[in-house]
Amino acid sequence: TTGVSSVAGSRYPYNASRALNGLYMAKVAYCNHEAIESWTCGAQCRYFPGMTNVTTAWHNREDTQSWVGYNADHDEIVMSFRGSSNIDNWIEDFTFEFIPYPDGNCSASDCKVHKGFYESYQVLRGVMLPALMSLVREHPSALVFISGHSQGAAQSQLAFLDVALHVPTT
Repeated sequence: TTGVSSVAGSRYPYNASRALNGLYMAKVAYCNHEAIESWTCGAQCRYFPGMTNVTTAWHNREDTQSWVGYNADHDEIVMSFRGSSNIDNWIEDFTFEFIPYPDGNCSASDCKVHKGFYESYQVLRGVMLPALMSLVREHPSALVFISGHSQGAAQSQLAFLDVALHVPTT
């Protein structure tokens, strides 16, 4: 599955074209991080020619990767997460341990998250959230578009929570 979220959801209601964009954005996350940052990762990058200020985050131990950038053609800030890519990721996906979500305004018994998805998101968060916040400051009217595939879809939902809780909106 592909997770597609929008901080300003009313600005762009769901439509198939936006969902397809989310799919291509998630596909970019499977490219090598150098190719993503130089925006040379093939057809999926050429699909978004206006992408600039691209930052990647990847972690060897967790074997997880994500990217954030600004799409001038659509005045949107994009954050996208790669899905499971090896046996360790799959094992983590199927570890059904839930832990209290440590942020937000709910009691620990009410808010729980998948431990593996949360931990894999946390190793990316330290790069991704500051990069996104910098882009929001540079482009305050831009829509924030978050996507991911498979494990990345779960990470995208955790990122959406982070953005909703920590990134100021206009």
